[in-house]
Amino acid sequence: RHTRYISVTGVQTCALPILLLVLATFFFVSAPRGWGSGFLHRIPGLAGRSVTGFSRGVNLTNNDIYEDDSIVMRVRFVQDGRPITDPSFLPYMRGQTFDRYYRGRWRRTPTVHPKDVGAGTEKSPGRLLEAARNLEPDQMIRQEVWLESTLNGVLFSLYPPLAISSSDIEKVRLDRHDLALQTLSPSHKQAHYVAFAMDEPTPALAQRLLEWPGRPRDGWSRIPRRVGDFARSFAADVGDPTDPMQFEFIAERFRDYLGSERFEYSLHRGPLKEKGDLVANFLFDNPRGHCEYFASAMTIMCQIVGIPARLVSGYQGGELNEAGGFFQFRQRDAHTWVEVYLPDRGWTRFDPTPPATGDTEPDDSLLAKSKQFVDYVQFKWAAMVFSFDSDTRNILFRGFNDWFAKFTRQGETPRPLAATLKSMFWGPDVLAFWQRAFYWLLLVLCLVFAILVLRLAWLVSLRLREHLPSRQRTRRGLTRRAEARFYDRLLLLLSR
Repeated sequence: RHTRYISVTGVQTCALPILLLVLATFFFVSAPRGWGSGFLHRIPGLAGRSVTGFSRGVNLTNNDIYEDDSIVMRVRFVQDGRPITDPSFLPYMRGQTFDRYYRGRWRRTPTVHPKDVGAGTEKSPGRLLEAARNLEPDQMIRQEVWLESTLNGVLFSLYPPLAISSSDIEKVRLDRHDLALQTLSPSHKQAHYVAFAMDEPTPALAQRLLEWPGRPRDGWSRIPRRVGDFARSFAADVGDPTDPMQFEFIAERFRDYLGSERFEYSLHRGPLKEKGDLVANFLFDNPRGHCEYFASAMTIMCQIVGIPARLVSGYQGGELNEAGGFFQFRQRDAHTWVEVYLPDRGWTRFDPTPPATGDTEPDDSLLAKSKQFVDYVQFKWAAMVFSFDSDTRNILFRGFNDWFAKFTRQGETPRPLAATLKSMFWGPDVLAFWQRAFYWLLLVLCLVFAILVLRLAWLVSLRLREHLPSRQRTRRGLTRRAEARFYDRLLLLLSR
């Protein structure tokens, strides 16, 4: 019984580090990845419901939509060398465009000859547009993006994307027609890239954006006759749709009409009374729906009267994390809007979706700020430790090499022990504050690991002293029985 008790104690001693390893693997590896989001994301789908999020195709459905809080990406916007932390800043992270509508489905016409661009480095980013070759990075809006997954291949950026750099993505494909970006090597892994855009284009860039890239492909939609008759009548009452200089005015009237009190923003449309086209049902029978309905209605109305327009899907708004100075986008921030081609401005964004009703005041409570700090720490761990891109790795390695060189140099006078211990405790000068906190945590873990190793060595020595014969017993020719060896070990344990 005593032997069994000591064996159980040894098993517990070995099981504790294994349990800690499993917990550390979950909290520091699986948790930053969003381990349970994929499973939880599919639960509403089992009941015939839809969940917010970005997809490579837009299909209008009458299902109830539930908001998904899974994190998609984090973006830090920098302009004139300073991070943009204004809560009123409303970024539209553009993903893909769609130009053809047929029976509730939007599709995009692929470009015949896309442009493949190598993602450059931070100092020399890959140029997406030749008109932006003479622009310096300081003249543009810098978007540092940490994307949780590139499985669908779509990369997000403000419009128009001018340059891109990344250590995780080798090449990107640029659609010459709509300047949409996608990676050539999609995967489940996180991706870190830096994209550059511009609020006010230079004259050369503005001229390039005004160029119609090849044959127009907008206007190929099959629009229900009822919707077409209404759009033509509406446009004729407010202007002349055959005059290109009135495109903007007519598009604004379409947007204002959809934003009027007649229509209601809602994720729950209610039961569909009769079958038919969903856009027609939204305009005439059930004027309530989400952003895809509002944007689809405006795009179709513009196309039917001859105004080039296309549907755009991406992410809009996001949540400003003041602790980290970045915007955090979740699946619920997925959004759809409209781009209309204006002869004097090129493709221009219009958002006909009215704001959602409810409390829109920012939450300044202690709980909200604590949650932001937790999100910031998780973001830092996922971006700088778990992903650990090559640029960060090289900087840290060079800093540690210089730091270790101080201890290996042979000087004329020996280095004092107190100064050596202080330098080891403080660590390399290249570490930032949050990195130094992880360094101190590493020192504590190393100390705990050394104690566990000594503990294990002590247990092994006890086992060896119990079973291996001693010199005195060997000289006397005595053989200890198992009960006596256990008694010797028990005395040794008590003496310790």
